[in-house]
Amino acid sequence: MSGKPVKTVEDFRRALTTLLRDLGQANNHYELCKKLYAAQESGFAKAMSLSRTFWTLTYEAHWETAVFRLCRVYDWNRDVLNLRTFLELIRDNPALLPAPPNPLAPFEAAQLEADLRWVSPDSNSAVKHLIAWRNNVYAHRSSKVAVSDESFGTKFPIAEADVAKLFGEGFEIMNRYYNIFFGIHFDRGEMLLDDVEVSLKLLQAEIEGRERRLQEQIAGTQADA
Repeated sequence: MSGKPVKTVEDFRRALTTLLRDLGQANNHYELCKKLYAAQESGFAKAMSLSRTFWTLTYEAHWETAVFRLCRVYDWNRDVLNLRTFLELIRDNPALLPAPPNPLAPFEAAQLEADLRWVSPDSNSAVKHLIAWRNNVYAHRSSKVAVSDESFGTKFPIAEADVAKLFGEGFEIMNRYYNIFFGIHFDRGEMLLDDVEVSLKLLQAEIEGRERRLQEQIAGTQADA
């Protein structure tokens, strides 16, 4: 990181916590996105069909927010805080690191090198494609990509399975060092994801109630006739 702002154990802890918080916030949007998609494919189709534009834009907003924030975590710029610079900080500054409090979770240099390889676009196509999207679409719009006849998504595909893997491995890597140096495990959590189901149940119940009252009115009119 530019200027080496991490100079103490407390700085190290704050950097680790900040990076985990960024990943956690991105994951919240990703999980909400998955919940909405699952709801659309399940028993809430009627509730969501009445406002297709709203739900489509909501789904897309959560997906783009999740991927954009994931780009920040996997950014390859050495001047900012990201997974790469954090792992390099551990590798290059052993005197700065706190003593591992847990003898059952020792620090292993070989594992650190494996983690660095995993977050590298040179050895991980999912990271390579994510950074390409960050540099050409999310952070700024590439004019070259805009006028190209070739689909950017075809050249640098990012499937849902890739995003899931990036989240999963990201949490595993960050928790590994949180546990090694501080004896703490960061819970990935689901940030009140039940709110999605609760809200859709209420909306669905209101729609079904209106339909039922309408049928009762029709039946009453026909009976009077």
